[in-house]
Amino acid sequence: MNSVVSSDTIGSTPEGARIGGIRVAANDRELNLSVAMTGSGRAGRKGGAARASSRSAGVRRACLIGYWLAIFFMTHWPRIEDFPHPPWLFPQFDLVVHFCLYAGWAAAWVWVLIGEGKWAGARTAKWVALGGAAYSLFDEFTQLIVGRDAEIGDILADLAGVVVVLALASRWWRRRVERRRRWGG
Repeated sequence: MNSVVSSDTIGSTPEGARIGGIRVAANDRELNLSVAMTGSGRAGRKGGAARASSRSAGVRRACLIGYWLAIFFMTHWPRIEDFPHPPWLFPQFDLVVHFCLYAGWAAAWVWVLIGEGKWAGARTAKWVALGGAAYSLFDEFTQLIVGRDAEIGDILADLAGVVVVLALASRWWRRRVERRRRWGG
């Protein structure tokens, strides 16, 4: 026989009850108590947690698309060499810019995929890295249309930015999974 105990509901169900983010279930041999964060305790009410989650996913996607468009416009601005350069810039400063832009691009992808529950560590990182390589090639070769140069150094800096962020994200994910496995969460 299963019995459920909570502050709002008392009844018998095979699974137990979920109140806010707390689930309590008991049978003849054991008592199970689990706590889950459900966004303001709205689980069970009409669309509370699901609506907040889909809104968050939409914001994440919008940020990724906005960042991606910003990269595209920055790297396709015609005759960028005509802009005055501050005296502190070193000759290969554009490689640092490429590294940072594509590291941000990869971080945005990680943020979106984790937020949607689709990040699977190294497996997902490989696909994002492949996408980063493809976009980097596309980005460099379409710059020829606006009179800019396609440079192999820029492609390598782009890939380095993507790989560094994905390596850090994969390491973080692996440690997170190990911690959850160890603590049973």
